[in-house]
Amino acid sequence: MWNPIPINLYVHIPYCVKKCGFCYYKSFPIANSQVPDEYIDALCQEIDLYANHPSVMGRPIRSVYFGGGTPTVLTVSQLTRLMTAIFSRFKKTEQFEFCCEARPGEITTSEKLIALKEHGLTRLSIGCQSLDDEVLLLNKRNHDAKEFYRTYERVRKVGIENVNVDLMSGMVGQSKDSFLRTVNEMIALEPENIAIYKMELFLNNELYIDYRKGLISLISNEEEYEIAKEAYTALLSSKYQMAEHYSFMLDPKYRHLQRFHIWSKGEEFIGFGISAHSYFNGFMYQNHLELDQYYQKIKNHTFPVYRAHQMKVQEIMIRRLIFGLKSMYFSRLEFERDFGFDVIDIFGNKLKELACNGYLTISEDSIIPTIEGAILADDIIREFYLPKNSKMMLGHVRRD
Repeated sequence: MWNPIPINLYVHIPYCVKKCGFCYYKSFPIANSQVPDEYIDALCQEIDLYANHPSVMGRPIRSVYFGGGTPTVLTVSQLTRLMTAIFSRFKKTEQFEFCCEARPGEITTSEKLIALKEHGLTRLSIGCQSLDDEVLLLNKRNHDAKEFYRTYERVRKVGIENVNVDLMSGMVGQSKDSFLRTVNEMIALEPENIAIYKMELFLNNELYIDYRKGLISLISNEEEYEIAKEAYTALLSSKYQMAEHYSFMLDPKYRHLQRFHIWSKGEEFIGFGISAHSYFNGFMYQNHLELDQYYQKIKNHTFPVYRAHQMKVQEIMIRRLIFGLKSMYFSRLEFERDFGFDVIDIFGNKLKELACNGYLTISEDSIIPTIEGAILADDIIREFYLPKNSKMMLGHVRRD
């Protein structure tokens, strides 16, 4: 009997009230305007294209993720259209996750939260970044700590039981005391998940312009590492345990399932919307970056793919390894089952060197990063990049 392999879906909403100073994602600030219905129409048509394609038909979905931008800038009607378009065309797996990003503030209304919950929302991710109002202002966020707490209270009142809160270290004007105070206040609040991102100034964001003019500065890598280590220690000394190299959970039942199945299990995912990425049928590919090109492809009933790369077996193995390490648990047994080789036979020298330096622990059946390895994971995984890829993803300001 044929058992269709589950897939994961991502929906990109490239609109926000105001673009943050550090944001490098494809998004358009619209202030108080409404997201164009034309974009929702195009998303629904793209969903149809995939749902009716032979390689997708009959396959259940493991997870759905609404990201951006700010998905909660959509109206209730627009959110409902999108959710209906997906859930009327795809069957869900028994263990299913539906996650949506939300921004603190009045834009995330109770009505929108209720609509999401009624359509099966299982996880909400709130972008807080900091509880220091001065730091938020310096980094061009358009909310303050009070708005975060009001939004968090609305989320709890509608009965959403799995909440992630994003924090950011190394922000402009953020002292060690300010960041650790935010971390400790979040620990006291006890959301089910807390994620800590390291702020990077990419060359396409607003803060980079200020950096070029000498108006702002960044802390060093060494300072950022020490601050992150104190934050990780505080979290792990409380009720939290590590989920991935930068995120923490109160209990494994709150694990971010989409990330887990894509990172740890190598499952496929399809991205809908402008600039969205996909990993499907042996290809990594990205949708068009400009709205007019995206719309034109959709009107022609063709997939709006801008660029694609067919993955070689070696690249797939590297991908599985680096995402496994970022997930804080890499299974040697699963790797050997899927590829026919022990990972040590292929990457043993580099793995053993990292273990000797205190970044990894290698056992017969697994490889697990240490706390030091978790904090430096984004640097460590570069050891496994192919030479042609070693300088990729470096389009940001290097800290001293």
